[in-house]
Order: sequence, then structure tokens, then C-alpha cells
Amino acid sequence: MNSRPIKYMLQLDALRALAVLAVIVEHWPSGENILVSLNLGFLGVSFFFVLSGFLISQILLRNKDKIIAKETSIGRVIKQFVVRRALRIFPIYYLTIFVFYFLDLSGIRDKFAWYFFYGSNFYLFKIMEWDGPLTHFWTLAIEEQFYLFWPLLIMLVPSRHLSKLFLFFLLMPPIFRLVMGYIVQSQQGEVIFVELLTFSCIDSFGIGALLALHRTGGFKINLKWLKIFRNFDWFILLYVFFVLYFPRESLINILLLSVFANLFAVTVISKASNGYENRWIKSILENQILLFLGKISYGIYLYHNIIPYFYSVMINQAKKLSIELPVLDNDLLRYTVYFVILIVVSAISWYVIEKPINSAKKYFNY
Repeated sequence: MNSRPIKYMLQLDALRALAVLAVIVEHWPSGENILVSLNLGFLGVSFFFVLSGFLISQILLRNKDKIIAKETSIGRVIKQFVVRRALRIFPIYYLTIFVFYFLDLSGIRDKFAWYFFYGSNFYLFKIMEWDGPLTHFWTLAIEEQFYLFWPLLIMLVPSRHLSKLFLFFLLMPPIFRLVMGYIVQSQQGEVIFVELLTFSCIDSFGIGALLALHRTGGFKINLKWLKIFRNFDWFILLYVFFVLYFPRESLINILLLSVFANLFAVTVISKASNGYENRWIKSILENQILLFLGKISYGIYLYHNIIPYFYSVMINQAKKLSIELPVLDNDLLRYTVYFVILIVVSAISWYVIEKPINSAKKYFNY
């Protein structure tokens, strides 16, 4: 495999921005509209998972080569990986849930352990209900669970078997979703919550990992198959068709929607990681505003459901004190105000909390 250092992939930041904007577009509007019907949030989350599978696997695969070359050890690589991930993810995550705990918001004290130990996806599956401003934390739980077992798998499984391992994680989750969906449906449960189980989402990480393995020379793709991935048109058309034609709770959607979302995501990520040369795509993915939003995208994602929630809490508290705060009845005005507050809060979070803590990674190089 190829152990050269990983170059910075500029256009991936723009993809992060577009992915988090897609999530916001689905989560903020109330009621039914075409944007909500397209399940753009699901597509955005798929992008994040595939991107994580690609980037994390690439880091681990290159370090596995160093281990084989006796330049480092498994223990050191895993230790550095865990510390670096913790520095990036933990600070604002735990800050947020502790703020909710001390202010006793959204009933978090009754389910705090689920959030503290990154198990909120299992909690939502258990209760078969969404959890208000903290609902989207289920994706962060799955990411963290992925970080816990993925390094060990890559380090311990022989290199010659990694392609089989990644293919297993690519092909088995759809079958798992179908079986679990049938079981949940037969018990009158909501099938959509099957998608919150960790193994249901591993195909997204698996296809990203296969791309990483291909890039590092450990997985060869037949050139005939590569022609399928030259354009993402078919995958996004199939995604839209399944979203609009089949009910979201249908078993065929549970089985295949993620497949088409993953194929679309890995096609775009593959090209963006090398840098799109097409002039108009390049101008979008290297737009400075999108690149900045991509840089602060973790904060945007973490806070995006919390900003509207806090605004409603403030209005209710103000009423109790006979203070009149502006009620944003106009949808466009409300979303604009939310978005401006969200970007300001996320930027402050990046420069004041995330970036300074993240800079400590220099002490934990691989």
C-alpha cells in the first residue's frame, strides 16, 4: 500500500458545508414541502458518513503501512488516533450536553447517560421517538462508535483481507436493515428508526473505506466498473425516484435509499478529493464562503437544532417576565435570523473553543 502523507483536500470542506446545509434544509421547515420530501438531511448525513469512512480509513491504512515497516506500533497509532479524535469532537459536544443538564432542558437528566456515552441512537431506537433539539446527536453517536472499533479492525486484520472486510461492511448492512425493518414493522414499530442502528449505517463508512483502500493501492477496481462512477447523475436520479415514489417507511426504501445515497456520495467525494477541474463545479467547491462554512461545519451541525430551541425557550421565559421579544412569524425572516445566529455561534465556537483545543493535535502526531 501507499504510505505517502495525505494531502489536504480543499474541495472536501465545501462538501461538508453543502452536506450540513442539506441537513438544515430538512430540519428547519415545519410541515410538508418539496425540500422536506427530498430527504436532503438523510443525503447530507450519508455524505458525512462516507467522508468519515474515506478520511479515517486513509489515515489508518497509511499508518498500518508504517507499522508493517516497523516505523511505529499499533498501540501508538491507536492512542494517537483516539486522542486526536477526542480533541476534535469532545469539547463542544460535552459542553452542549452539560449546558442542557445544568439548565435542565429537554428532559436530558432522565436520559443523560445515553448522551454522555454516545448511545443516543440506541436510545431513540428504544423509545421509537425523536428527541427534540438533541435528535440529530444520533449521528454523532454512530460516528463515535465507528471510531471505537474501526482502528482495531484495520490494525488487526491482515492487509490482504481488508478488501473482503470492507466489502462485508458494504454489502451486509442493507440486508440487516431489511430484516430488522421487517421485524420492527411486524411489531407495529416505526421502520425508519432501524436506520439509527450502528450496523445499519456501516455501509456508508464501508464504501468510503473501499475508496481509501483503492487510493492506497490495496484494492483494485476493474476499469469497466469505474465507468459507472464517471458521473453521479444516475445515482442522484435513483435517489430522488425512491424518495418521491416509495413511502419513507417502506421496506424497499429502508433497503435501497442508503445504497443510492452512498453511491452518489462516494462518486462526488472521489472526484472532489482529487479536485474537480470542471470550471463551474470547481468555482462552487472552492468558493471561500463554502470553504469557511465547511471549516466550522461541526459546530453548525451540532448547534443547528439547538438555536431554534433556545430562541423558543427565551420567548417563553420572557413572557413570564412580561418582556416582549419579537415573534418571528414570517418563515423567511425566522430562518434568516436562525441562520445568522447559527453561523455567529459556530464561528465563535470554532475560534474560541475548537481551534485552540484542536491545535493540541501537534503534540500527538502519528
